[in-house]
Amino acid sequence: MLETLLRIDRALQALPPRMRETFLLSQLDGLTYSTIAAQLNVSLGSVRKYMLKAASALLVSWFLGCLVAWLLGCLVAWLLGCLVAWLLGCLVAWLLGC
Repeated sequence: MLETLLRIDRALQALPPRMRETFLLSQLDGLTYSTIAAQLNVSLGSVRKYMLKAASALLVSWFLGCLVAWLLGCLVAWLLGCLVAWLLGCLVAWLLGC
């Protein structure tokens, strides 16, 4: 859980400041786009653009994080499989007196 929160925080920190602020006002504070536009003194279209780009960036960040975790998991599983196969081979060779 903590690792997930840290990953989200890193992804949010990677966003440009105005985009991050817009995203947080919407998602954490629950403000409407029109309220955010008025509060930040930007157009409603800008708020929509910031939200779309922020959501896209966070989705890409999440996807890449999952992909890396999956690839590392596959690598570890493969290495463990190789190790187990090698150990079993050694055991069989020892038992057969090779």
